[in-house]
Amino acid sequence: MRKTFKIILIAALAFFTVGNGFAQPEEHLIPLRSNPIQFADAHRFELQRSSMAFLADTIVFPSTGLHDDFSYNSNRPDTSLWDLSFSNPPLEIEPSGVFINRTWAIAPINLGVCTFDGIKWNGQPYNDLANVNSTGRCDDLVSKPINLSARSVADSVYLSFWYEPQGRGYAPNAQDSFLLDFNIPAWNPDQFTTVWKNVWFTEGYTPSLNDTNFHLVLIKLDSASYFTNGFRFRFHNYASQCGSNDHWHLDEVVLKNNRSINDTLSGDVGFVYPPTSGLKDFQAVPHTHYKPSMMASNFNVQIRNNDLASRNITYWYYVYDETNTALTTYPNTTGAVDICPTYFSSGYMNSAAITNPTISYSYPQSPVNSDSTTFVIKHVLKENASTFDTCTTLQKFYNYYAYDDGSAEVGYGLYGQFSQLAYKFTMSNVLTQDTLKAIQMYFLPVQDISNLQERTFTLKVWADGGNQPGSVIYSQRTQSPTYNFETPNRFVSYGIDSGTVVLTAGQTYYIGWEQQAIDRLYIGFDFNDDHHDKIYYNTSGNWNTSIFNGSLMMRPVFGNVYPVGQDETGIQVQQSSSAPFSIFPNPANAQITISSLNNSQGKLRSTILDISGRNVSASQMLADGTIDISSLSVGVYFIQLRNEMGELLGTQKFVKSY
Repeated sequence: MRKTFKIILIAALAFFTVGNGFAQPEEHLIPLRSNPIQFADAHRFELQRSSMAFLADTIVFPSTGLHDDFSYNSNRPDTSLWDLSFSNPPLEIEPSGVFINRTWAIAPINLGVCTFDGIKWNGQPYNDLANVNSTGRCDDLVSKPINLSARSVADSVYLSFWYEPQGRGYAPNAQDSFLLDFNIPAWNPDQFTTVWKNVWFTEGYTPSLNDTNFHLVLIKLDSASYFTNGFRFRFHNYASQCGSNDHWHLDEVVLKNNRSINDTLSGDVGFVYPPTSGLKDFQAVPHTHYKPSMMASNFNVQIRNNDLASRNITYWYYVYDETNTALTTYPNTTGAVDICPTYFSSGYMNSAAITNPTISYSYPQSPVNSDSTTFVIKHVLKENASTFDTCTTLQKFYNYYAYDDGSAEVGYGLYGQFSQLAYKFTMSNVLTQDTLKAIQMYFLPVQDISNLQERTFTLKVWADGGNQPGSVIYSQRTQSPTYNFETPNRFVSYGIDSGTVVLTAGQTYYIGWEQQAIDRLYIGFDFNDDHHDKIYYNTSGNWNTSIFNGSLMMRPVFGNVYPVGQDETGIQVQQSSSAPFSIFPNPANAQITISSLNNSQGKLRSTILDISGRNVSASQMLADGTIDISSLSVGVYFIQLRNEMGELLGTQKFVKSY
């Protein structure tokens, strides 16, 4: 379920207000202080920037124009259009801090947006000490120089884009703004200084409930001075510099000639959000707990036609196992065909065969890798046999249950000493019983992190007390929030004494904590998957369900437990306890980077094995930790690292994506 954050804010405001003042709310949401995905690949991004030429390559303006819809898998902008190494000292010394994602916007034009906030390129805030109501210069998105010398005002060149304030984040304040600037070389006093002139801006505001979400802007290049070699444009924002706050989302940037002010449609048809999980309730379940009855009856696929006319489209989905073997095709060799009306006349496409395709398969219960496995679901749209949009998702089966999608939009906390937080789960009835080995949690680093780490809580597991937590079946004192800064989603496992919590088939239970201090312990909160009916809190002796729509970043772990790492999708991977290392991104398409191991001398060697254990690649790892995987077929692989003496340092699993 996808709910707008503006509704949450209104509910929260009503909850906070008491008379002429404000009461401490029992439940509270807080902005992210940092972006773990940007933080995790900051080293790779810095190496990428440093390898770029100081003067960016000039783009020859093509007859088809320039276009970016931010629908790619990378969380960094496309370097074929955007200059990620740009800096303009002394005022602009940070590279682009924007974040490409598929989770922060509401009703985007297509799959993926570019988000501007108060977090810089390395995932950290621009200013730790900034007040949440202050404003300052934050993210930039700067185009490469463009050669427009072959065009003129008569060619009617327009720059268009769509923007949205807030989305699933926080509304920008009135003193915040989102701006578009132009530059040409003739304005620059020297080769080290770029002079920008503002051509458009909008001030911050809180969208109303009937806001149309994304807004279109069309800017005509109406001056002859623009049509030169080296024209640039940039988007940037003013926001609170203390973290993920005051959000603006950018989509569908187009620079093209032969346009008019009435050219308001992009003409494309595509996915809006990643299709939902194939499971009824969960994003992931332990593979040994999986049973076919856990499958949902349908996928939820949202498709938007941004054209002026209806389009006749064809839809498929394909399911692959870890060996890249196709398990099923929906619906058949010809695909599901239907007419997709325009979004502006009829909203999202509403055709059961395409937008709610039947899930008529179940996953094998004994795959090659029976301990854990990942399946790939590829959703495809075509028109006249030509593919025009593809979205690939993963179905993960590991040793944990997860309601969340692996990304946190905000942090969730309770106010009050001895407040209790409980999260409801029900054991699968496949196994007669299984042992709860750990509880994974992603605690949110906040501004007073040193003080927060000193606060303690009691880890708890409750039996069901009639659709609410009942008797305590496990309790462990003197726990405190721990942070794993090396991995994108920073889950940390809190172990449970061996064999003390054995759950039987079909048993409902609750995991969580009782905090010892009055101040809040903030845990990651996912807005994109609503399971608030399973979140219970107790601050005054009675259990209540949460008023906030979303999911906690809290997961029960069963069976054998390993030291774990996390990639940006939340996939768990084994790692050696003697020399742990992490891989990012994971899944990856062209390149992976190894972190947490010292390879400054470039002496480590890597060996890549396929799912059957066959050696498919061996090489000396580069000093920066990068390994080229572009030649590998799509599937699951294991990478082994050895030192110069040939000693095995560890083994990790990764997924080669499309």
